[in-house]
Amino acid sequence: MLDRPVPAENIVAEDLDEDVCLYRPDIDEVLVLNQTAGDVWRLADGQLSTAEIAEMLARAYSLDASALQLDVRHVVDDLAARGYLVDRASSSAS
Repeated sequence: MLDRPVPAENIVAEDLDEDVCLYRPDIDEVLVLNQTAGDVWRLADGQLSTAEIAEMLARAYSLDASALQLDVRHVVDDLAARGYLVDRASSSAS
């Protein structure tokens, strides 16, 4: 579980309209995120916690933040497991 997610150093990101295309050159993998997951990616700057990301998206989508907490956590955990996101602390250590 990442506290303050940030993109891994080697990730190449490209906006595709509302979606986001991510590329991991170390394993030659492309991942396309839909608009909602792309919004999580864009906000994962190492400064915001996952809870703060959920709060910002809740305001943007006019939803209850608690309803988005689990969804944001799922996206962050999935991207971390795939090597696209790391914790800010581990990113600055490398």
